[in-house]
Amino acid sequence: MDGTLYEQMRVVERQAALLEIEARGLPYQFERFRHVPGYEPPRALELPCINVDVGHRVLVSSYLDNPLLREAISGNMSLTERLRSLQGVNRGWRRFTPKHYDEQHNEQVDFLGELVRYPRQLKTRSVYYPDNFITTAVLAGGVMYAMMLGIVHVMDYALTRELHFGLTLDLQWPGITAGVTGPLAGIITMVDWNWRGLPWKEVEYLDKRIEELYHKEEVVTPEIKGETLAVPEIIEVGAAGK
Repeated sequence: MDGTLYEQMRVVERQAALLEIEARGLPYQFERFRHVPGYEPPRALELPCINVDVGHRVLVSSYLDNPLLREAISGNMSLTERLRSLQGVNRGWRRFTPKHYDEQHNEQVDFLGELVRYPRQLKTRSVYYPDNFITTAVLAGGVMYAMMLGIVHVMDYALTRELHFGLTLDLQWPGITAGVTGPLAGIITMVDWNWRGLPWKEVEYLDKRIEELYHKEEVVTPEIKGETLAVPEIIEVGAAGK
């Protein structure tokens, strides 16, 4: 299966629920043969099932090379605590300011992105990278100012003297355009990078499953159990052990 660990674990749960629904209807498919002379109903029918806990353990074991997951399993730091610590570079006013490149921080973000939806807004790239309000506003405003200044000078040179507005007005239009475009581009960047938010529900789900699979003393009851169906003359669905 493709996707993050969270996505694969949710797929196992959905497939287990789907299989249970389909398996419960299987015995009733034999009803159409009841009128045939010599028909003998099955005495017991073992339904197929997906053990969610076993499936989740298999998936988690395939990600044990992820240091953040190993720390969560060992109890040193949960994934929720890890996300909260990584959030420091983008909390509050810091999301508006440029960020210096931090290789160690970025490695942890990449490892977390293997487990849950990738938190791209936590990545530190460079003070010149337009992933924040200030850098984007300065870059977009500067580019727009240079473009408008060039356009104004070309127009001044090409048009007749009657359409010449003067040097003061020539410098006002590039400044006004840059003053509007820069902040607008910064706001758009902020919305684009932060509108989805951080994957809090996903890390909380993984922490809960890790607790249930590895830290509880008693065995976790599987969500989907195999069932034995006793099938006398009238087909009945009964849970195993009843």
